[in-house]
Amino acid sequence: MNTLSIIPGLSIDKYCLNWTKQDLIPHLNKNYKIANLSRSYLLNYKQFSFWIKQENDKIYQIGVKGEYAGKLFGKIGIGSTLSDVQKYFGDWKEELNIYIIANCEGVCFEISDNDTEEELEQDKMPISAIYIYDPKDVIWKLS
Repeated sequence: MNTLSIIPGLSIDKYCLNWTKQDLIPHLNKNYKIANLSRSYLLNYKQFSFWIKQENDKIYQIGVKGEYAGKLFGKIGIGSTLSDVQKYFGDWKEELNIYIIANCEGVCFEISDNDTEEELEQDKMPISAIYIYDPKDVIWKLS
């Protein structure tokens, strides 16, 4: 079984939404960093980022970037394009530089920002980060 997988609204690899910080820490080595945000903590570890609510100490969003090799349903990963998303999953939409699949809640993307005219062709820009979240428990909402 491939452990490098992205499951919308649930997990990335062995890391699961709704784990507490105490559930997460034993799965990491000591090379992680925690930043205190206004209502949450941001824990960064290798290619992973974990957003943890301060009120209940639970992970509500997980993100991957950089050299991460896992894929969403074995199809979409870092470096894939929005054209690939369209090919495999259908329509996507963008709001505030976040891209979501219209019929797949619990996952969103960012694309590379290289400040060139190519950015006007969003569908050809590589995905630079993938995030999962519980659609019932998000701090932000896309329309």
